[in-house]
Amino acid sequence: MEFFPLALWALDRVLTTPRLAYAAQFAGWFVLQALTCGYLMVFTSLSLVAAVAARPLDWAGARFRRVAPLLLFSGGLATLALTPFLLPYLRVSREEGFTRSLAEVSEFSAHLTDYLATGGRFHFNLWSHRFFVNDALFPGVIASGLVVAALVSGVAWKDPRARMAVAFGLLAFAVSFGPAFPLYEPLCRVFPLMAGIRGAVRFGQLFLAAIAILAGFGWARFQQSERRLVALGILLILGAHLEALRAPIQYRPFEGLSPIFDELKPGKKVIACFPFPHARAIGENVDCMLASTRFWQPILNGNSSFTPELYIREAEALGEFPEGNTLQYLRQLGVTHVIVFTNRLSPPRVAHLDEHPELVLWKVDKAVRIYVLH
Repeated sequence: MEFFPLALWALDRVLTTPRLAYAAQFAGWFVLQALTCGYLMVFTSLSLVAAVAARPLDWAGARFRRVAPLLLFSGGLATLALTPFLLPYLRVSREEGFTRSLAEVSEFSAHLTDYLATGGRFHFNLWSHRFFVNDALFPGVIASGLVVAALVSGVAWKDPRARMAVAFGLLAFAVSFGPAFPLYEPLCRVFPLMAGIRGAVRFGQLFLAAIAILAGFGWARFQQSERRLVALGILLILGAHLEALRAPIQYRPFEGLSPIFDELKPGKKVIACFPFPHARAIGENVDCMLASTRFWQPILNGNSSFTPELYIREAEALGEFPEGNTLQYLRQLGVTHVIVFTNRLSPPRVAHLDEHPELVLWKVDKAVRIYVLH
């Protein structure tokens, strides 16, 4: 989210000092933020709209003729820059139905307990482990206290920049609950890019960003009333880091990839890996995808957060591998080589591999076998 604060800064400049240069900067920072992640493109877009809506005095009335064209210019410039990157998504959406059902979004939406959950060791060990289920969105005691200071003092409402944070923070909090938020479905219709969002809970990232900004305003307000607060400021910084500390982080050694995967580099090949998991367990393709970084050939097991209908059909057709018509089906798909992770395939199926003459053992190493499919 490194470009999000800069986009907010540029938006503030456009609203307070309407100039073409600021409008161009606004578009540039938004484009850079959008290119970091599709999710953040959607989150940032909605947040900036909410930020503008929270400052009507800066663009309504007599200022409308000066500010509105610049905002439209920024939007048009950003759209033009992002179009080459969005066209593939549009094509996939039309061909594969690249959308998320509301039922699927509900599975990956926030619950109130997520905002009481944290991965920070201090709070987790003290009390949060009782609530830690899926996602950690607890903003911390110190940040929350400073936000309360900003709200109570009134700076959160009076300062237009703080009000922007309040606006997109509340929006992010509400939308993070997905379809449980009554306006989520209408929002998807108004903003079609929302249809590609599965993890609505990730909107909570923008809520935390709003908390961080408002905490800064709260501390700034606190400083105005008390000048000798350097020691307290240092303690708050150390305390905030303690709340966020997640060390020690547990690692496990990576022993590398089998060198036999390098043998798949020369020539054009199409590869299938087994086990071939069902769509509900598509993440289990990680071993195959990691191995593919050694040979860079097309694989049937490609995985992302979106599961196309084609993969679902393939998984169902290949469920009995190597029995039935599975080998014939692989040939129809143009598969030339089959990778078998023998430590993940059931022993009876591993034993049956040698009973099929269409599968010719080509390379073998520990728990990996590579077959040529004839």
